[in-house]
Amino acid sequence: MKVALLGAGQRPIPPPGYGGVERFVDEYARALARAGVSVRVVNEGPEGLYPTGWAFARAVPGLLGSDPEEIVHANTSEPAITLGLLGRSYVYTTHFPDWLRPPRSGVRSGRTKEAMAVRRARGSTTFSDALRGALERVPRRRGPVVTIPLGVDVERFRPAGLGDGGLALGVGEIVARKRWTIAARAVRGTGVRLRLVGPIREPALADELRSLGAEVVGEVDGPGLLRELSAAGVLLHPGDREAWPGVALQALAAGRPVLASGSLASLVGATVADSDSPDRVERFFRTTLEQWHRDPGERERRSQAARECAESLYAWDRLVPRYLAFYREVGRDDPGRTRGLRAASARVARSART
Repeated sequence: MKVALLGAGQRPIPPPGYGGVERFVDEYARALARAGVSVRVVNEGPEGLYPTGWAFARAVPGLLGSDPEEIVHANTSEPAITLGLLGRSYVYTTHFPDWLRPPRSGVRSGRTKEAMAVRRARGSTTFSDALRGALERVPRRRGPVVTIPLGVDVERFRPAGLGDGGLALGVGEIVARKRWTIAARAVRGTGVRLRLVGPIREPALADELRSLGAEVVGEVDGPGLLRELSAAGVLLHPGDREAWPGVALQALAAGRPVLASGSLASLVGATVADSDSPDRVERFFRTTLEQWHRDPGERERRSQAARECAESLYAWDRLVPRYLAFYREVGRDDPGRTRGLRAASARVARSART
């Protein structure tokens, strides 16, 4: 089998720092290669440049060539739409975080593009069953949709002691939608410090978080993230979007308990609130941090369970066979055929679970 993985064409693969799609493509490509699959990453535009907007999408058909035996796996909507309009076959993984949020200005156009990418795909994958349900409601969809969890490099992210039980880590962009103020308020008075790592997109918010007592570091590179995870005792994820952040899996692999809002209820191994309500998430974080701070043994048990969960459920080498089964199954079906779609979806779902 030969696979071409499409990046977003906007930053290098692997990314030097922040970059969810780029991290996915890099780690998945390495796992495919370990499984003996011929894989190439298509991410740079002509002359090695990283174009913006639709420029990379327009370049993708020429960069791919015309090998009919190659599985083309797109991860952003623009290249997928371009391939679909040209009648080229592809499979699709959605990384769009707003599938389950009410349509609004700024989100509606992104969802429209995602729906177009899913509609023309030979088949699509999502990281959770909730997202799969949203994709299955896309009208005139040609291919089945299956859930395959996001993976993590369990060799790169490994436990290094228990970390500092008095230090909680948050990783991600410093923007309001990440809801870092919930985490900053939650740790106050618990004896736990909060350290935030990620690109500072909203400087005023960074100042507000510092006024609440949080340490806002800014973006770090890959080795820097490993050091941050090793130093901290727990990862906090207060966001309410239904998506699987890679850093939550990286924390589990590093043996760090993950405290999250209810949006990550499907992430086995995380300790999640029963709601996405800001007040309830804040209370949940505070109560749990206070308990773990008083009882280091509980945090140690959860650290061990986190690592075991990452190894057994989310290691890339365990997930690659499910992707390969998905490729083989959708490859047997005519991508333009709509009859029998429900049966095809059920068949692929069974293959992906085994």
